[in-house]
Amino acid sequence: MIGVLLVNNFLIWLKVAMSEKVLLVCSSNSTNFRKAVNCLSTQSIFDKPELDFLCSLGDLQDLRQIQEAKKIWVFPHRRDLWNGIRLWRKIFKQRYDAVVVFWCLDTGRLLQKIFSLSFGIQKILVFNENLDCAFLSCSFLKKFLMARFHDGHLTVKFPVQSLVLTVKRIVYTCLRILVFPISFVALTGAVMTLYLKKNLSSRIIKKPKRRF
Repeated sequence: MIGVLLVNNFLIWLKVAMSEKVLLVCSSNSTNFRKAVNCLSTQSIFDKPELDFLCSLGDLQDLRQIQEAKKIWVFPHRRDLWNGIRLWRKIFKQRYDAVVVFWCLDTGRLLQKIFSLSFGIQKILVFNENLDCAFLSCSFLKKFLMARFHDGHLTVKFPVQSLVLTVKRIVYTCLRILVFPISFVALTGAVMTLYLKKNLSSRIIKKPKRRF
């Protein structure tokens, strides 16, 4: 009983002492990002957070100056599918405790917002353009959409154009993935067919014509 009690106390102490690994996705401008980092550092939203950043190459120079960053991941080009998959696998293996994303009125950062939701992390902290933050839940999502609708930002033009463009890119990427193996198999089949025809034709013995 004493040994079990000591083990339980040690596990509780270890859980308290361990810091939370938090991934901040730069889906807004660097100004909002810096303010959010300051907010996470001064407020007790997470327990002793270790902050890693995920940003585009254009934001890398500004975010390197933030001292709270332990590691900075960089998005590849949106057409570089293979490096994007490799980056997703590396981040997934890190087993982050939480992810922080910005749902501001930025029209050109929809891919970053979608990418941040693909890791299956349960704790997702969402910042808006006013740097109000809350953890993602069904009730929060309902309030967020209703607030956007009443403010006039949730219109057909704003989200649909960005969504259609993102869907086009995803479909184009999937088609490239599907077409490559099919074309490879077709090319291999054509080469094998020509090779077999050549071998069979060389083995065929021409029969002499009969004379009458």
